[in-house]
Amino acid sequence: MSIRSIIKTYVKNYYCVGYVPSIKEIMLVDELENSHYGNQINLIKIKGIDVNLYWSKIQDVTGIEYYHKNFNSELSKFFLELVRDKKTKEFLQILIDDNQDTKIKIEDFIEEFPILNQ
Repeated sequence: MSIRSIIKTYVKNYYCVGYVPSIKEIMLVDELENSHYGNQINLIKIKGIDVNLYWSKIQDVTGIEYYHKNFNSELSKFFLELVRDKKTKEFLQILIDDNQDTKIKIEDFIEEFPILNQ
């Protein structure tokens, strides 16, 4: 099983998307209770809002270190493809426009993240 496949499966099943207007951040995270735990990786900005990936519990479960020289390039490419996808980006813009504290499971809105189903 490829690293991309492992990460895709984990993200699809365990990651959430959160939006916190007060700190102008969209977060992709697998620790709802400790949403700012782990390595913060800035991916992109949408409408001036940072979209950050948090690499925390995923490392404990998969054993994959985001910044490891054998994985970093592939992981960065995957997550950038994920958040730059047209449908996903439009979904994230809706969260921003709604301007409410939001935490949702990706698996509940999987159609908004087509890269996870490829």
